[in-house]
Amino acid sequence: NIKILGRIKYQGFDSWSPWISSDSPLKKKQKNYEISFLLPIIIGSVVALALVFLMTVYVFRKRKCQMKYDYEKAEGSYDETKKLNDQMVVKITKHTEVYQELKSRHLNL
Repeated sequence: NIKILGRIKYQGFDSWSPWISSDSPLKKKQKNYEISFLLPIIIGSVVALALVFLMTVYVFRKRKCQMKYDYEKAEGSYDETKKLNDQMVVKITKHTEVYQELKSRHLNL
């Protein structure tokens, strides 16, 4: 088991760094204010990512529903359009018949 000791003297400075040993490397203890500073940043980042994800899901679902509606509308294959078209044909036919009858009565008078 080899023990290594060392210190550093930087160029342009007169003082040496403290001695460091390979047996007990220095560990910087994180201070409480550093943790309290990072915690809101971490929480804010998670909330922001969640909001971006939810907005993306909302936009894609809305777009998918709109595309489905546009496709059905373009195809004319859904029941509501057929019902409305059939009702319009019946109304137009009835109005035409009533008009023809009134016209014939008026001419016969």
